[in-house]
Amino acid sequence: MRKIILSPILVCVCIVTKAQFSVALVAGPQINSVTPAFSLHPDSNSTYNNSKHTGINLGLLANTSLNKKQTLFFQTGFLYSAKGSQVVQEFDTSLVTLSDGEKHFLQATTNLKVNYIDIPVNLLFKYPLKGKTKFLVGGGLQASLFYNGSTDFNSIKVYMNDIDLSTQLDYQQIINKDLPVGPVHNKFNTFHFSVNAVTGLEFGKVFLTVRYSNGLTEFYNDDAHSFRHKTIGFHFGIFLGNSHPPKHIESNIKIDNDRDHDGVINELDECPDVPGITSMKGCPDKDADGISDKDDRCPESPGSLQNNGCPIIDTDADGIKDEEDKCPGVAGLKKYDGCPVPDSDSDGVNDEKDQCPTVAGDKDNNGCPKVTKEQQQKIEYAAKRIQFEYKKADLLPSSHLVLDDVVEILKNNLSFKIRVDGHSSGPETVSNRALSEKRAESVRDYFISKGIASSRIIAQGFGSGRHISLDGDKKENPEDRRVELVIF
Repeated sequence: MRKIILSPILVCVCIVTKAQFSVALVAGPQINSVTPAFSLHPDSNSTYNNSKHTGINLGLLANTSLNKKQTLFFQTGFLYSAKGSQVVQEFDTSLVTLSDGEKHFLQATTNLKVNYIDIPVNLLFKYPLKGKTKFLVGGGLQASLFYNGSTDFNSIKVYMNDIDLSTQLDYQQIINKDLPVGPVHNKFNTFHFSVNAVTGLEFGKVFLTVRYSNGLTEFYNDDAHSFRHKTIGFHFGIFLGNSHPPKHIESNIKIDNDRDHDGVINELDECPDVPGITSMKGCPDKDADGISDKDDRCPESPGSLQNNGCPIIDTDADGIKDEEDKCPGVAGLKKYDGCPVPDSDSDGVNDEKDQCPTVAGDKDNNGCPKVTKEQQQKIEYAAKRIQFEYKKADLLPSSHLVLDDVVEILKNNLSFKIRVDGHSSGPETVSNRALSEKRAESVRDYFISKGIASSRIIAQGFGSGRHISLDGDKKENPEDRRVELVIF
């Protein structure tokens, strides 16, 4: 396949004529990204960090003129294009049991490098500026043929053979330089298509351009995603022969047909009776703002194209012109249409910094309400009166009453979260720790049953490791057997 692709390129090198056809050698860097993030081990619970790939782009471009004025061209060519991406995944080991002896992903890096032969098919417009300088703009479609590539998968796995042992790491690297190719899932497509755009400047036989392409079809499919390339590249090019129009074409233009004597012939002069300048197609530009007087609403004052040649008025100097600024007298932000950052709950903390934007709170507490002394007393009172069945995690009915007071505080203060800490008495044992955890979870389950969101509750058991009695580490003491409630 590579010989079939490269043969037309060699033919193009030999075709350099003196007619309206020209060939250019181009090269430059490009930046490529892949959407969505390309991973050889996709996982919905992991976090992705996607890095762009920097590569090269080089080859040949051919331009064929489509009109006598030498302004509209058909462009195609063959370009070697290096693309790819790097994706770093962080896996949440809290979702797995490390003590099961299995290895679980902690971190993985997928390096993708794919090389293509790109064949652009563009319409290119060349707008004359001054002397031999021309402004280039165009766009079209692009076919990309798979050339070669590789994947490099680095992984760090974590595991623990026994709960009493420390965690261990396992490092692995898998490099594949023979990527599978084909039109089915889990293979790289032989070719795919993109839409592309190009702009730049031409200076006689050399030119500089910026090219952008975005995939129309996918270059790779797995069972869940379709992956596409997005590329921005920079080209330096030089024509391999006579890139100027033939003399017989230039001789057909009559240079003496110029009524206003501004150097622009009547046929091309948009203002044939008023002296102007070449860059304005023969029309004047009194304020030299790059907008001809016939299109300029303020021809005596320099302005901008987006404001039809008039100066942009921005009373509050926030970078948003008054006609689009909903608060023209107060400096604000563009995303708020020129208005300042809002404060929905009027507590003096703006919504961007307010962790409780709909509830008036305290500035020292990031805009959230603080726990009052009365609420703290109720919570401490409830914690001291939580009782369970003997050596069980079942709440006694008498505990419901005091816990309901805490439920009321949580419902009236949606920004509050609560931590339930379970403690047991006597020497530290596995059963003591398990009982303290179950009792903390029983209190948590009671709060959930009363309509408190589980995301607002943390339950944890500490066994008898945090006794408060003097001899709690030697024998059982009722005051060590407790549940503590902490609002935060």
